[in-house]
Amino acid sequence: MEVNMHKYLIRLGVIGALTFLVLFIYFYSTSGRFRQSANSAFLALIILFSSREAVSAYDKAESFTPNPQYQSRPGPRHRSGSGVFNSNDGSGPGKPGDDGSGSDSNDENVSKFPKAESVQQTEERVRRIDDHLRQMSDSSTESDNEEEGIESAEKLGKTWEKLSAEEKYESIRNSKTDVDAIAKNTGYKSKNIQKCKNHLFYDIHRLDRYESLGEPVEIKRFDANENQARAWKRLEEGTHTKEDLTWLKHEKAEQWYEQKHDAGYSESHEKAESHWSGTPWTNTEDKK
Repeated sequence: MEVNMHKYLIRLGVIGALTFLVLFIYFYSTSGRFRQSANSAFLALIILFSSREAVSAYDKAESFTPNPQYQSRPGPRHRSGSGVFNSNDGSGPGKPGDDGSGSDSNDENVSKFPKAESVQQTEERVRRIDDHLRQMSDSSTESDNEEEGIESAEKLGKTWEKLSAEEKYESIRNSKTDVDAIAKNTGYKSKNIQKCKNHLFYDIHRLDRYESLGEPVEIKRFDANENQARAWKRLEEGTHTKEDLTWLKHEKAEQWYEQKHDAGYSESHEKAESHWSGTPWTNTEDKK
């Protein structure tokens, strides 16, 4: 018996782990957020197994046949001053009390089964869990954004102009509408704008600009740049200047050369700079 129980627990653990993994992969592929997907998969697993337990309990209750030895046998009827009551003759359980529990100690040995749920009760319970899942998903999304340092201007209580360069970059990374807006405002293809965005705000690069001066090469993202963040915002809003378009062409050429030739930043920048300036504005800052 102990060996069978051990095998059962192992099989249950394996099934649970595989089910959780499948649910997690599904949620992660749709949301792209690790913590939210893990929480969703865990709650879905709870719902799945609790539903199976309810069905199993219902089946057991339906098939349960009471043991005759636990059946009450009526004793002789005695009359009291206020009415008639049954008295136990000592051969069976006593009369149940008002709470529905018997007075015989043997009642403790009677098998007790969970109360089966109706379809309506199960649906209501699943609905409550689903509501809780959505609430937790929303709070998980906010928590993920805080951990990644991605906070909107509204949440920070700042206008775009008052954000630091790094905060502007994080806001741009978090935007889901800027690529299509810039494509519409400039007439360029969305896929090319997306490549520029990846190049500027997401990708890591071989930053070897000062290698000839003895400075070590760094492998990382570009540093936040105020002029470039403002130019990106103007392009998104449709208030861009010709200098902003020149800069955008420079970045696209730089991205193309770096990817095509597997080159470092310095070489890619110089090739793009020979056609379009990377700092075309009047008050420029050091690029990246």
